[in-house]
Amino acid sequence: MTSSDDSYVPRSLAPSILEAMSDTPVVCLLGPRQCGKSTLAMRLDPERLFVSLDESRYLDTALDDPDGFVRSLPRRVTIDEVQRAPRILRAIKRSVDLDRQPGRFLLTGSTNLLLLPDVDESLAGRMEIARLQPLSESEKERRPGRFLRTLLSGGFETAIRGETGTAHGPTLAGRIVAGGYPEAVRRRPARSRAWHREYVRSIVERDVRDVARVKEADDVARLLELLALRTGELRNVSVLANESKLGRATVERYLQVLERLFLIRRLSPWQRHRAKRVIKAPKYHVVDSGLAATLSDLGVCAAERHSASDAGPSQSRSPASVLRPSIPAA
Repeated sequence: MTSSDDSYVPRSLAPSILEAMSDTPVVCLLGPRQCGKSTLAMRLDPERLFVSLDESRYLDTALDDPDGFVRSLPRRVTIDEVQRAPRILRAIKRSVDLDRQPGRFLLTGSTNLLLLPDVDESLAGRMEIARLQPLSESEKERRPGRFLRTLLSGGFETAIRGETGTAHGPTLAGRIVAGGYPEAVRRRPARSRAWHREYVRSIVERDVRDVARVKEADDVARLLELLALRTGELRNVSVLANESKLGRATVERYLQVLERLFLIRRLSPWQRHRAKRVIKAPKYHVVDSGLAATLSDLGVCAAERHSASDAGPSQSRSPASVLRPSIPAA
């Protein structure tokens, strides 16, 4: 990395993507908007043509003539925000069936492509999916993530420290409230919260209505706020329906929409017996702890007070969001 791009944070997922591109025709990088997918895709192969479907000149062609659009592309190409024209996946499938050279297509998407209404071709056997999350603490510190390995090996030593001491960097509360969206992390706390609010507003106005095809998008935003207050709690649709004044079926559908847009993540329980993992209720986490804190009106000082009283929803449950990007998928 040169001095001109010191602001770039290397992503721990990069080696896995490069490995997939070495033997798979289509690799798809999925994750929340603004978590760094486009930047990572461009860094992985700077010589590859980068086509963003956020640009109308490309999007219009991809929507009108998917096969012609794919045929016009070079053999190796990156297509950004592919969920905006899901029909091109079928065209990519047909192209790959004629030429299965590894690494031909690198796709990025801000929604789960396999759950989109218009997608009836999963590119099974032709595509590998990699999931990028907001920055983990190890990535922000530009160090290897060893938290789980150290924890499981009993390598941590207990110590009593003041919550406000900053000699060794931000407090746990500060890290949780900051979250991991690259743009938000660069800002002061007040500006970071403003960024989070605008982020949710833009997704509600754009993706929830257009991609997920939900008319009452404001109800989805309200449900997301409720989930932020309950992040890390067991899934209880009845309670969410009660508090949101929505029907159970509507809440179920909106939960799927929020998962599809990578705003929340379902965490299945860990049990020794596989059957129990399926039966037991999962937990929902807002995908980024900073976003959850903003939606809960929780600042650093409030988070530290909650930590001291063991009463705060985000403080006790957010570390999954902070640490998750550095945990390999099972």
